[in-house]
Amino acid sequence: MSAKLNVKYAARMMVKSSIKRLLVLDNNELQGILTMTDTIGILMETVEAR
Repeated sequence: MSAKLNVKYAARMMVKSSIKRLLVLDNNELQGILTMTDTIGILMETVEAR
């Protein structure tokens, strides 16, 4: 998954495909791993900020 895709899209993809972890790539270089726990935390911060 590209680092430029947003978290909402990543969460949707993860739920729809039953994926627990996504590789974050930039120019085919590994930048990190996004987990479902990371995604939920980021989305909760967004909801709480509103």
